[in-house]
Amino acid sequence: MENRIADLRKETGLTQQEVADKLGVSKPAIAQYESGKTENIKPERLLKLAELFNASPAYIMGWSQMRTEPTEEETQLLKACRNLNGRGMAQIQLRLWELSQISYYVEDIIENKEDELAPVAAHADGAPPDVLKAEIERVSRLIKNDRGDVC
Repeated sequence: MENRIADLRKETGLTQQEVADKLGVSKPAIAQYESGKTENIKPERLLKLAELFNASPAYIMGWSQMRTEPTEEETQLLKACRNLNGRGMAQIQLRLWELSQISYYVEDIIENKEDELAPVAAHADGAPPDVLKAEIERVSRLIKNDRGDVC
């Protein structure tokens, strides 16, 4: 916990005094939180810190490595993944990588680009990764060019 609060505070660009003011405590109290000298932060203050830093109380206290709690949708995906065998997990990893390479799925695009993505979908059931990667790069170039980005 000792470095996490300081790291989060610095990441948000706040001073110890600013955090103290938002929590209704003294600046030395924040210094003690950051140094680890205060291990039992009052729950209402911990919740304020969590809101201030956009992090879970468990993360702030060092009980979790996840900064935020998973959403219900993320929890459902994790449960579904746990039901898969090794081959299924390999496919999930491949498909996630594929989707992460297509700006249509990772950026907000105003126009509908489904027609340009159809070749990628057609290859998805059995094409080797190098073919998929080339097709994804081609589609990415088309989308970027259409938006006026430099290719």
